[in-house]
Amino acid sequence: MKRSDIQIASNYFDRYIQKIPDVSWREALREYGPKMYNSAGEHFFALGDKVYEEGKWTIKQIIQHVIDTERIMLYRALCIARGEQQRLPGFDENAYADKARVSHRSLYSLLEEYEVVRQSGLIMFESFTAEDLMAKGNSNDTELSVLSLAFINAGHAVHHMEIIRDRYFPLIK
Repeated sequence: MKRSDIQIASNYFDRYIQKIPDVSWREALREYGPKMYNSAGEHFFALGDKVYEEGKWTIKQIIQHVIDTERIMLYRALCIARGEQQRLPGFDENAYADKARVSHRSLYSLLEEYEVVRQSGLIMFESFTAEDLMAKGNSNDTELSVLSLAFINAGHAVHHMEIIRDRYFPLIK
């Protein structure tokens, strides 16, 4: 199934979904995520803990945020595919970033974790039937389909890579 097969998406999440071309969910998850981040590794190392503005996240905090969000979206996809009827909760990304405490982690370990989480998600999505992918549920008062969550993960990764390229890479001297 492709991006154009998504029947519902909220205005909030549509901004991520639309960052991905009309490709299959498999291609989206394979091409738009860890592969992009791994290819930028040299730049990430050059940046270290620099931020473009006081109070903004470091590269390691951004990567951890992308990983955390990926896991949350995978949980939502699993719940919806399995028929969960309860409204799934939202999360406070800033509170999660504060609690993550990535300063003790290496950039390599974060990139490796992201690769493993994405691979796990790909395998999970492979297990879903077409009916599962079209299943709908409610998360944080937003109606989502399982299929949309694959594209949200891919587009969310692109969104943050765009911010990194536009605001962080110019800091490298």
